[in-house]
Amino acid sequence: MTSGSALLPAVFVLLWCTGYLVVPIAMPDAGPVRFLALRFGFAAVLLAIAALALRAPWARRAADYAHMAVVGLLLHAIGLGGVWVALDLGVETGVAALVMGTQPLITAALAVGFVGERIDRRAAAGLALGFLGVTLVIHRKLAGIGDPAGLAAVVVAVVSMTVGMLYQKRRCAHVDLVTSTTVQLSFAAAAAFAVAWWIDDRPVEWTVRIFATLGWSVLVLSIGATIVLYLLLRRGDASRVASLLYLVPPLTAVMAWIAFGETLAALTIAGMILTAAGVALVAGAGARAPVRQGLAPPGTSRWLQGARTSPLQQRRIAMKASEFRTLAGNADLPEHLSPALKALWHLARGEWDAAHGFAQSDRSRDGAWVHAHLHRVEGDLANAGYWYRRADRPPSQAPLDDEWKEIATALLAAES
Repeated sequence: MTSGSALLPAVFVLLWCTGYLVVPIAMPDAGPVRFLALRFGFAAVLLAIAALALRAPWARRAADYAHMAVVGLLLHAIGLGGVWVALDLGVETGVAALVMGTQPLITAALAVGFVGERIDRRAAAGLALGFLGVTLVIHRKLAGIGDPAGLAAVVVAVVSMTVGMLYQKRRCAHVDLVTSTTVQLSFAAAAAFAVAWWIDDRPVEWTVRIFATLGWSVLVLSIGATIVLYLLLRRGDASRVASLLYLVPPLTAVMAWIAFGETLAALTIAGMILTAAGVALVAGAGARAPVRQGLAPPGTSRWLQGARTSPLQQRRIAMKASEFRTLAGNADLPEHLSPALKALWHLARGEWDAAHGFAQSDRSRDGAWVHAHLHRVEGDLANAGYWYRRADRPPSQAPLDDEWKEIATALLAAES
């Protein structure tokens, strides 16, 4: 992993946790839905200007815009809106944080069927440990749930935000990051303005405080943190990315201690340690032990199991793309694979940087094809277009999973 990529999780957590500090500061000057409508709207306008300046590519299919609208409503409008409404209705910050702290657990449960991820025992243990740590961090703030409607709002928010993240990973990862986020925030702004007109009649008090919180929310949260989140989702498993949210309450507690003089109790510090340990377990879950002989799934080709056959015999054994993906999640990398196949192997494990390294080392058309797919996953469509031309192939419009299967099938057939 490059140094820039290694910093992305830390940058995301630092940006995201400031959202909990913005809410109580902004609440006296604006209703929650009206504030979010302004936040989404200003962010969409700024991103649209950036997209035009950068000449970022826009989606061409109506279906892509429908998918982006779904993410905008789920992740931004309902997800963030539910949290703000819950806090406005009197739900304690600690209760809201605890409910939102279940997001990594919900993500892990849904990711198995939604995006085909595999959760091993180490990752499961890390998720459980992280949730325990979050509970200890916020234990002193679990004073009351407030209005039952507020608790319902935060429950809806965590489910909506989780489904939105998974939907983004599965349906929108091939669209340019800037234009995709612009469209999503536009739909979120339209929905928030409609709801604000209906139920939120509190006028905005245009104070210095509201300008500061709105500016921070637009630039740092809706633009910065969202784009970093989408980069992380494109390069790794959704469950691993979601586990980073466990670090938000501990870091927020530290910020509140520095900024507002809040006390850090012994249990709070213990919870921080447990949370960090849990996230480390989830992050390291991809480094699995080698699969021993006889432990591969039934029907696995001897070619991938590392059976003692000659290179010629190994290459005569056909391999299905689905089997290749399954083994990528459980076995060590077979050394006899071509660099292009090694890149696909790492990509199937959510290891984008390792995959990119192998793609760069392969100067063939196959390597260029994989290289183009990797930049499509990253959202850099201009770079992807260059590598499609090097591969002598038209740019793919297929869903990312379908293109991965197409490339894997072609390369495995050539190896057989």
